[in-house]
Amino acid sequence: MDASTNSRYASVCEASFATFCERKEIMKAISASIVILAAAVLIAGGSHIAHTDTKLFVQMVGCGLGLAGLAVWFVNLKEK
Repeated sequence: MDASTNSRYASVCEASFATFCERKEIMKAISASIVILAAAVLIAGGSHIAHTDTKLFVQMVGCGLGLAGLAVWFVNLKEK
């Protein structure tokens, strides 16, 4: 292979890597959104549980999960 072929191959690899990194960042945001949705389901579903201690536990887990998802989502937005 000559120098121009190596140069073209290197530029294609760099472009592919950049696209991969963009996809990875998008997937982080989507994953954080799914975690936030799961937290919302836990908080809303916890309100329908009759036992008080179990209701509180499920809602607290939902709040913690929601805060973690929001933190990841905001960090991901600031990186872009």
